[in-house]
Amino acid sequence: MCKSRMLGRLVLLSANHAGPVRHSTSGRCVSRSSTATPTRHLHLESSRGMELLSWAFIGTPFLVGATWWKWLETRRQQPSPPSRVAAVLVGAIAATVNAALFYGCVVYAWKVTPEAASELRNTLGNFVAIPLFFLALAGAVLGQGRAARILLAVTALAGMLNWIPVGVL
Repeated sequence: MCKSRMLGRLVLLSANHAGPVRHSTSGRCVSRSSTATPTRHLHLESSRGMELLSWAFIGTPFLVGATWWKWLETRRQQPSPPSRVAAVLVGAIAATVNAALFYGCVVYAWKVTPEAASELRNTLGNFVAIPLFFLALAGAVLGQGRAARILLAVTALAGMLNWIPVGVL
């Protein structure tokens, strides 16, 4: 069985660089451009780029939770100006919304055609995720608490890595 069929439309979200996948009558995984040669959407599986994206995909929800936990802990321990507290708060909200949009897009991809899912992913990735990433990064730079700021920056980066197609790395 083709790896893309086993992983479903998630492969189309993360490996859309070679075009949509369709399956021939023989059950082989083929691309739109060629019906004779099997595509190798997951040929980067052992490469560092694919490994990095896998860690970002799995780790982002944990990083978001850890960022919120650290923000609450830092807020209670250190008295600081309200603007620095608000900066980390806004950054954490931006990172959370970014992750929620991505995972919502993944769930949406299971329900619709690959073309519709790819169009939504491209629109959200280009016009929503990038401003949210910079907002979260600004919160990490301007906020309070060294540990919370570093964790927020890593969370923002991991959340942005989810939107990058595998072919770019």
